Amino acid sequence: QNDPFSLYGRQLLYVDSESMLPVMKLVFDRSGHLWKQVIGAPALLSRGGRGYPLIPLVLTQDYIKQQTILFLL
Repeated sequence: QNDPFSLYGRQLLYVDSESMLPVMKLVFDRSGHLWKQVIGAPALLSRGGRGYPLIPLVLTQDYIKQQTILFLL
């Protein structure tokens, strides 16, 4: 970690190789404990014979606050 004031210790980002969209992000605190998990559900929107990748659903779990948030597009 280069920023001594950052609350995050480490972040891992997983990207779907086909759509090139982020599908999961793990956030660890400075002690190395899992803090947050963000999961995206990629989809393909078809318009005019073309397909456009997007993430219409995102689930965020905060293990410190014990909170789960669901975002829908």
